[in-house]
Amino acid sequence: MFQQNLVAQTLALPENLARLQAMAAAAGPATRSKVARRGCLEFGFLDARQRSQIGICLSHVRHLV
Repeated sequence: MFQQNLVAQTLALPENLARLQAMAAAAGPATRSKVARRGCLEFGFLDARQRSQIGICLSHVRHLV
């Protein structure tokens, strides 16, 4: 289970930021929410109920991509 600060730390790493930016570029005109959903799957950002942490990931995607 990732906490919000772990999501931020994970996405702030240069190699992970590059992966996230590549996902956004490959998606073309995809929305940030689609990139955030894909990022949750790629990095395994899940809550205690094994649901994607899309809200947290989306807030960081806005700042990073």
